[in-house]
Amino acid sequence: MSAPRVPGGNPADPFPTVNEALDILAHQQVYGRDPDTSAALTWGYLGGARWGGFDIVDGTLTLTNSAENYLVVARSTGAMTTSTSMTNWNNLVDYARVFHITTAGGVPTVIRDYRGGPGGVHGQAGGGGGGGSAAPLITDATAARAFDPSDAGSYVRFTATGAKTGTFDVGDGFAAPEEYHVANRGASGNLTLSGSGVTLNPPKGGTLVLEPGDTVTVKFVSSSVADVFGSTEPL
Repeated sequence: MSAPRVPGGNPADPFPTVNEALDILAHQQVYGRDPDTSAALTWGYLGGARWGGFDIVDGTLTLTNSAENYLVVARSTGAMTTSTSMTNWNNLVDYARVFHITTAGGVPTVIRDYRGGPGGVHGQAGGGGGGGSAAPLITDATAARAFDPSDAGSYVRFTATGAKTGTFDVGDGFAAPEEYHVANRGASGNLTLSGSGVTLNPPKGGTLVLEPGDTVTVKFVSSSVADVFGSTEPL
């Protein structure tokens, strides 16, 4: 499917300049949702451009009802598939993430678009930061943060006073080799890191508690295990 067209009012120029802009952005539509072929549990996606050296054509996938559906693209073929298992979702070496879709009642109820994030089809391969570029800065002034794979490679700076928490839930789909840089820059109050289904290994002689001024890196070595290294409250 080509980029959407906007009809013009001038017969001599039936396709206005906006269409040229749409053509420029056409590559970003690849693997995006196709509203013309999506209905109920049928998920239509767009092709019409090349990705990773492959010519991608329009297609459809069948979602599983009352489940978490993880849509990925195989880096070796460009083929998109869906599964209720997180195995391929967490394998960022061989697969790129597209959508995480929750279904109920025979329709999608929550659609999470990962195409532009770390590990996404239009994002950074591997989801780990690096590449010589500066880590994006996220300032969090709240007392609690639920980390998300979209935070991968970022420097998350907690600035609130008082006790603070940062949690990693295995259900959010973390994967190796993602890493998260975390700092407690609040004037007072400790920051406590924890995992729900995720094992966080503290540094030797340290804890998962960051006192004001402490900074750590959380490095995932699998989808459910991460090593924490840096400055923390001692044992």
